[in-house]
Amino acid sequence: MRLRAQKPRWKLGDTPKFEADIWNQGRRKVRFNLHSNFGEIEVNGVWYRASVIVSGWPHEYPLPPGTLQKDIPCAVHAGLDWRSEKGNEPLKWKPGKRRVRVALSIEGVPPAERRWTRVVSNLVEIEWVEGTDF
Repeated sequence: MRLRAQKPRWKLGDTPKFEADIWNQGRRKVRFNLHSNFGEIEVNGVWYRASVIVSGWPHEYPLPPGTLQKDIPCAVHAGLDWRSEKGNEPLKWKPGKRRVRVALSIEGVPPAERRWTRVVSNLVEIEWVEGTDF
């Protein structure tokens, strides 16, 4: 999984937006979605999960062997109350540079192969700045 930030600098209060490319290099047919319940975000070495469970069915992406899904939108929605896995600390975007990556759980298809695989992206550096002049 390759991750890109939509821009390198963000104004404080903005929600960062990313895009991902995911390539299935394996032999199994898999699928994934970007529902917060199936993903994590790492910021400067600390992993966070959404503490709010989102109901409903998110958009699902099929990923047969050898295929590539490009430009998949990934947003870290502020309203989901992201909490660190260790310490239960809230995710707060503060001024300065941050190294970010995401992890998704990818599910095997059909149901007989419902093994989950955790896929982790590359690191992306982004920066939060005060004010609007950039």
